[in-house]
Amino acid sequence: MSSYIAPERIVPTCKYWKPFKGRGAHAGQSVKVYRNLHHGGYSIVAADGEHAGLVVARSGHVVLMDALFVVSEAGRQRVIREKKKNVHAYALGTLTWALDPALAKHESDMPRFAAGDLTEISYNPYKMSSFYVRRQWESVNTVTPVHAAWLVHLTPIGCYGQIGEYENYG
Repeated sequence: MSSYIAPERIVPTCKYWKPFKGRGAHAGQSVKVYRNLHHGGYSIVAADGEHAGLVVARSGHVVLMDALFVVSEAGRQRVIREKKKNVHAYALGTLTWALDPALAKHESDMPRFAAGDLTEISYNPYKMSSFYVRRQWESVNTVTPVHAAWLVHLTPIGCYGQIGEYENYG
């Protein structure tokens, strides 16, 4: 059983992740991350450097620091109009940790965060023009948009973030 890792104790590492087409990313690099609906997991795109704008890796789990949630309104409107998904929303942040669960050697390789520390974040182009706090969608009429988080953990079952003081940022 894995032990809890406090977010401030995360050591930047990118082990057990799959480089894409010989390209790679490194901890500390600025990246865009989006859910890959065709291959599963997440695609990691370099936001700067030699491979800016290109997919550099795929991973089942990704941790970003100082992340912004970006939605292209033009892309969102195209999804609504055509009823066909396209990449138009992503998290932009500093790559801190990435792991492909299929390549992990031990469960202890997976990060653990206290459940109360992270808020589930979701995005649905048909419901809202920004990312939002998921639990609020089902329970209240007022939904909190999420534009940034100091810590984001993208997992196979969803996106979780430490939004805290970032709640009204953006």
